[in-house]
Amino acid sequence: MSRYLVYFSGDAISFRVPELTSICEVLGLHLRYDASQLENGRRYLIVQTDEPEKLSKLAKRSVLIHQITELWGQGSTMEELRSSVLHHLQETKFDIPEKSWKFNFLISNKRKVDMATKMAFAEDLGVSFDGPVDLSTPDHTLDLYLDYGQAKKSPDMPLYYYFGDMVSEGGRDL
Repeated sequence: MSRYLVYFSGDAISFRVPELTSICEVLGLHLRYDASQLENGRRYLIVQTDEPEKLSKLAKRSVLIHQITELWGQGSTMEELRSSVLHHLQETKFDIPEKSWKFNFLISNKRKVDMATKMAFAEDLGVSFDGPVDLSTPDHTLDLYLDYGQAKKSPDMPLYYYFGDMVSEGGRDL
């Protein structure tokens, strides 16, 4: 069963799970997740499913989901994240030599992170792909999530990191 990261918008916190449940029921999509992950206003929910083809429909029907990403790795440090991602890539034998890609940063708690810091995070991840970079219409959008928590004053470094390949953006533009 594959794991996915659902990244919610900062709105309507109490409606996240009811909306998710309702749309899954309509689509006949079976997800496994622990709703307590969303406590204290957190925006990340790790789900498992055997029906990844339905996740795009879920995201497009939702007004609270910002995007869904196939989770390749996670960790409380960059070292843990790197190890987790490299293990995933070895296990799945994922390879995109001919496919175009781009790197995307998603940052919780509206914290501003300058480009030099973003580049340092990307380099620290230690993952590279041979395909061409395409910032407009890539075959793969590789997402690095920097979770700074929900405190009023953000810490200097993220509390948690997630990385993966975007499945779909949400339907907030409806």
